[in-house]
Amino acid sequence: KCEPILLEIMAKEEEKMEIRAQAILALSDWAMLHSDDSITEKLQTFIFSLLAGDHDPVVAVAAEVATKLLLAGRFHSPDLMASLLCIFFDKYYDEMEEEDIEVGSVYRMQQLLSLFFPAYSMKNQNNKMILVSAMAPMLAKV
Repeated sequence: KCEPILLEIMAKEEEKMEIRAQAILALSDWAMLHSDDSITEKLQTFIFSLLAGDHDPVVAVAAEVATKLLLAGRFHSPDLMASLLCIFFDKYYDEMEEEDIEVGSVYRMQQLLSLFFPAYSMKNQNNKMILVSAMAPMLAKV
């Protein structure tokens, strides 16, 4: 199995960001295809920690993975949703200059989040409740 190797690469801070991002994306695809709850749980915990990061490009990759897995119904966390909302409304990302980077683009992340929130809330009633439940944790972070 390759997922332990991908988990190790994903967690290595000294690894190049592009390689870590590809490992995160590969694990998210794995979680989409296979109902391996242990991988999904580890990935959710790791994504949550990355979203709390300090405006690093890997935050954009983590947001992309979180949106994909929330929309697919693999993640159901109001706290994760609160982190995405905080990132979406963070003024830091509005003031950034465009950089020529392929992985971890802030502009791609903002575009993705602007499409994600309405699509997620319209998908079903449970998603609406998760979004509403995310408001208190989001306000606590602000």
